[in-house]
Amino acid sequence: MKKMILTVGALMCGAMIFAQSNTSDVNQSGTGHSAAVNQVGTVNNSDVDQMGTSNTAAVDQAGATNNAITYQDGGSQSSAIDQSGERNTYRTTQFGTGNSSTASQDGNDNYAGPPTTTWGTYQSGMDNSSETNVLGNNNGTATLQVGDNNSASISQVGNNNIAIGQTSLFWGIQQEGSDNDAAISQTGNFNVASIEQQGDANVGETDQAGDSNFSDTDQTGDGNSSDTDQVGMSNNSDVDQIGDMNEAITDQNGGNNDSDITSTGNGNFAWTRQGYFGAGGNDHVSDIDQMGDDNSAIVGQDGTANFSDIDQIGNNNSAITYQIGLTNNSVVDQNGAGNSSFVDQQFQNNGISDVDQDGTNNSSTVIQRVEGNNSAVTQMGNGNTSNVTQIGTSNMSTVFQDGMMNMSTVNQSGMTHVSTVTQIGSSNTSVVSQSN
Repeated sequence: MKKMILTVGALMCGAMIFAQSNTSDVNQSGTGHSAAVNQVGTVNNSDVDQMGTSNTAAVDQAGATNNAITYQDGGSQSSAIDQSGERNTYRTTQFGTGNSSTASQDGNDNYAGPPTTTWGTYQSGMDNSSETNVLGNNNGTATLQVGDNNSASISQVGNNNIAIGQTSLFWGIQQEGSDNDAAISQTGNFNVASIEQQGDANVGETDQAGDSNFSDTDQTGDGNSSDTDQVGMSNNSDVDQIGDMNEAITDQNGGNNDSDITSTGNGNFAWTRQGYFGAGGNDHVSDIDQMGDDNSAIVGQDGTANFSDIDQIGNNNSAITYQIGLTNNSVVDQNGAGNSSFVDQQFQNNGISDVDQDGTNNSSTVIQRVEGNNSAVTQMGNGNTSNVTQIGTSNMSTVFQDGMMNMSTVNQSGMTHVSTVTQIGSSNTSVVSQSN
């Protein structure tokens, strides 16, 4: 009877030991490889495959049910995976020469790559480098690089942050080309970010701090640059650049701000800055669309629920819009070359400005203060100039110019003034001043 009890106990003990065991598989083919696997915990799995010459791999896992897979094919590659927690997954695959990947996950249920593939850090080419740091739970991270001398870094602190799924191949950072550099940093919860770069020498950087922020950056061409910084909750940024040497900057601070930048051409510059001027930054919308070369658009908004839309078609157009207050609205349309628009609706509420320029070297300046002022400027032709200044409440100005070298100046201060200026032809001059 005692023998039976001892036998059953031994079987149960063996079953428990088997159920809690870790698994490591190391396969090396070639010369000068080095692999170090250290696993502490239960049901962890490590698979290291090395082919070529002088590859180095290190895997450290502490916790339960973590899964790490490393595959290297080439020479002098290095991969280090460090996972602490439970049910974390990661996979590193490197082809070529001199690739280096470092991944570290601390928490539970972090996954590298789309959930269907659980694949993080795929590199093919020469001298690629990827570093992934995740601290928290349920974060998703993925990196793909194809080409030469690329560099990518993803760091996530918090829970339920996602750096996958927005690119064409569902990776968080997707780079195809040479000398591209991308970095994503997310601190908080439920943030989503991705960067896709096709071409050479592109730079993309995204920093998000807060909860439920979203950023998507896509760049195709050479020498493009994008920098997105979002602080707060539920901010949205979308950057699309096609061409060469374009630059996009997005800065958003507050809640529910939205910025969209689309540039097609070469040498375009776009900068959106919302919620950084001391009056608060909630519910702003900025939309910049550029088609052509060497266009420049700058938007600064603060307060609540301001709206700006800038559309540029052509070359060397310039548009600057500043709005501080509540529910101001600015629309700028430029079609041609060398047109310039400056809209200043600071310390005003419920202001409206509409600027439409079609031609070459037209110039418009709109300055509105206080409450409910409305300005509409239309310029058709070449070399026309319009200056509108309205300070007060519920003033209205309409300027229409069709021709060449026309000049209009409107100054209104006080309440409920109305001015209409129509110039057709060449070299006409109009000055309107009204006050009460």
